[in-house]
Amino acid sequence: MREDFSELCVVARTWWDGDDVRFLPGEAGGHTVFEIEFWDGCRFFGCTRESLFQRVASLVDPFGSSAFVVEHAFRVAYVVRCVASGLPEDQALRLRQLLVSQAPVGLARLGGTTLRAETCFQLQALSLERGMPFHEAAAQGLFERDQ
Repeated sequence: MREDFSELCVVARTWWDGDDVRFLPGEAGGHTVFEIEFWDGCRFFGCTRESLFQRVASLVDPFGSSAFVVEHAFRVAYVVRCVASGLPEDQALRLRQLLVSQAPVGLARLGGTTLRAETCFQLQALSLERGMPFHEAAAQGLFERDQ
């Protein structure tokens, strides 16, 4: 029992005294493949050598490299998951490509990293812009995510 506590003390000390990089469960350094799943069902798959916290922060920055991720991050709740970590770069890139290419029905590929769901808030907004009255859109469930 005492060994377990001493190990926990090391983890706690490392957490607070270590550098400011925090890892998500499954993240182990090297190249990491990750997923950002948005509440509306859309997904983004990335690959990075930096920490996931740092990479996601740069993606959701208003001047980030992916307009799709930026717009979604500002309008839709999301979850970040580590798919695999500690990979060489070529394997990480192949895994990301495989994840996107084998997307299930209902997810349309947008480039090599992004999947748009049929329930995407952007598509719902386009429906409304075409002149559909709010009450009709609400009746069709365009503001609710299918569970």
